[in-house]
Amino acid sequence: MKIVALETHIVAVPPPHIGGMYWLFVKLKTDCGIEGVGEIYAATFGPKAMLPIIEDVFERYLLNHDPHHIERFFRQAYSSGFTQRPDLTMMGVVSGLEMACWDIIGKAANKPVYELLGGKVNERLRSYTYLYPVNSKGEYDYDDPDLAAECAIENMNKGFTAVKFDPAGPYTAYSGHQISLEVLERCETFCRKIREAVGDKCDLLFGTHGQMVPSSAIRLAKRLEKATGNTLVVTDGVFSMDGDLADLPALARETRARGAWLMVDDAHGFGPLGANGGGIVEHFGLSQEDVPVLVGTLGKAFGTAGAFVAGSEELIESLIYLESTYIYTTSQPPALACATLKSLELLRTEHWRREHLNGLIRQFRQGAAQIGMEIRASYPPSQPKMIG
Repeated sequence: MKIVALETHIVAVPPPHIGGMYWLFVKLKTDCGIEGVGEIYAATFGPKAMLPIIEDVFERYLLNHDPHHIERFFRQAYSSGFTQRPDLTMMGVVSGLEMACWDIIGKAANKPVYELLGGKVNERLRSYTYLYPVNSKGEYDYDDPDLAAECAIENMNKGFTAVKFDPAGPYTAYSGHQISLEVLERCETFCRKIREAVGDKCDLLFGTHGQMVPSSAIRLAKRLEKATGNTLVVTDGVFSMDGDLADLPALARETRARGAWLMVDDAHGFGPLGANGGGIVEHFGLSQEDVPVLVGTLGKAFGTAGAFVAGSEELIESLIYLESTYIYTTSQPPALACATLKSLELLRTEHWRREHLNGLIRQFRQGAAQIGMEIRASYPPSQPKMIG
């Protein structure tokens, strides 16, 4: 069996563009007439730019190949241009084409795809939905907390066990910022009314999109005390655009006081921060009780590729057995895993590397000052120069 043809379909989403401005679907066809369909998510570029990219990946890595050989396809695409790094656009294309390959494989075997990936484990899985409230005129209305509460009840009755909403106002390329007292009040009202509507049957997901700086998020957290339920607070450890450090001790204190979980993405902290390169958690002397969920990338200070999640044994075991995106992820090559372990050893033992890095940061700041270039105060390697 070989793949012989590709069709790409751009589907525009009519206003108000629920689910995005457009969807990209691909259809693969084999020489024996079996067809498979997949969806490509690539938010960086528009659909017209994506078409030749999809065709390029298909012609180089899938045309006249067996759809069963997904590992070969992934490795060749991942290594395209000798990069071997997770390029967002390439991985979006690969994901859609891989879906189509699995569709073909399932049809060829006359089996649901899950039967080819270990079999059914759960009869049902938890799922969340965004809220799309409709007013009496039939228009989508995202500003009315009472409509949002009614919509939450409707979705709870459909079987959703979490609902997501974003009352924090518009976000722009210039966010984050301090949200206003009016917006804080609106956020609290939304959370209170939706919690009253669904009781303990649904988790509430506050879907912000970068509107708030950390101090504003803390202010909001204090206002949401009455909106009880399972709460996950997510923050960067080091904000890469301006080099600011999250006020992690304050965030940890606030989340623990309210029985919430704190999740820290420390992609830019591991390596440069901490006595042993342990990142912002080590930098502030915090523990796993303070930061129950810690995530980071291996593609920066570690110099390899991939990412990780660290937490309690219960959390990690739950992710291993319940998180489908992990279960069906291609494992790291052994050489890459060994290189990562060696990088970890160097981070812990070769302190001179951080001392050398800090020396370079001081040299840069001194040089910038000598030529009159104003650089914002920043502890990590990210040294921001504000323009405009």
